[in-house]
Amino acid sequence: MSLSIPKWLADAGVTKAIPSTRYTKVGGRRIRLIVLHFAVTPETASAAEGVAKYFQSGVKASSHFTTDNDSTVFQVPLEDVAWAAPGANHDGIQIEQAGTTQTREQWLDPYSLAMLDRTARLVVALAQHEGIPMVHLTDAQLAAGKAGIVDHWAVNRVYKRSDHTDCGAQFPWDHFMARVAYFAGTNHQEDDMPITDKVVPSAMLGKNEPAVAIPRALDLIMRWSLEARDNAIQARKIAEAQALKGGALTEDEVKAAVREALSEAAQIEVVVRPQEVTP
Repeated sequence: MSLSIPKWLADAGVTKAIPSTRYTKVGGRRIRLIVLHFAVTPETASAAEGVAKYFQSGVKASSHFTTDNDSTVFQVPLEDVAWAAPGANHDGIQIEQAGTTQTREQWLDPYSLAMLDRTARLVVALAQHEGIPMVHLTDAQLAAGKAGIVDHWAVNRVYKRSDHTDCGAQFPWDHFMARVAYFAGTNHQEDDMPITDKVVPSAMLGKNEPAVAIPRALDLIMRWSLEARDNAIQARKIAEAQALKGGALTEDEVKAAVREALSEAAQIEVVVRPQEVTP
């Protein structure tokens, strides 16, 4: 089977197509879920391609996409059913990610941060294309038939059709959904925004930002808040490490300081309330 990459997927960072061999051809379906997984694979630059080729080997499994730190591979047509999450295969888009069971700190290392950005960018494009809300569903919402974003573990908890627990309890949903909001804010056109009679003036957002609808403004402010928090803590940790050493740090020492900063930042909640941006 040949599999071509449509322009809207290429624009979302899809780098190549490696078609899977085992999936259900239906030629059209109602999609309500985007389901995240991890592929139980080493974190390498060729991980996505390796997973895609594994799905060509005849194994009774498949995924629509796989991401790693520098690749997004397309594997099963969206109108067809990939075999990845029983209970949410028929109405879900499946995305495998490089990696395995990890701590939150490991999910936020440089490799995984790059991969999560690729996944978030893809999720935004898929959600916009299929009309799926960009929300992380609770188990109750998933069971009630709501549309949104989940992981394989949630599907298993609700439908009890497998024993998989990916992406796991340490998956950084707060960071991931903040990145989804960031890419959605970048990609949304004015006529795609929710209708509102309240607009945040440009002066409240910065000289180079156009006036935007309230929902997008909240996304932008949350993104800036998270980035400012993380950057401030990283700068402090690096400065502390330099002071202790009494000189310049090696690359590994800087990375260690950043990992410690991200771990500390994860414990700090950033809350943005609508009244804080209402004119």
